[in-house]
Amino acid sequence: MRFLEIRILGRNSRARSNPIATLVLMPLIAAPQIIGVIFITDHLYAVFAVLIFSALFFGSYVFGMELAKRGHRRIPDSNKETPSGSVAAE
Repeated sequence: MRFLEIRILGRNSRARSNPIATLVLMPLIAAPQIIGVIFITDHLYAVFAVLIFSALFFGSYVFGMELAKRGHRRIPDSNKETPSGSVAAE
């Protein structure tokens, strides 16, 4: 969920990003448990639900990593020398 902090809310905004990350994650955490209770006696549907949630988990992970790579911008270090040899001003 650092993606939210870095890309959407800006760096050093943990006071806002942690509660928002919780709101994003809660349905994703609770959904498999709720479906498990619903299909407690129907084992075939429970197996399909596990497979579907596994595919969603890995798919969202791959999608998130691709999204993070696509938006990666290197922020220059202000203490490094510029190509002309002088130190960059702050």
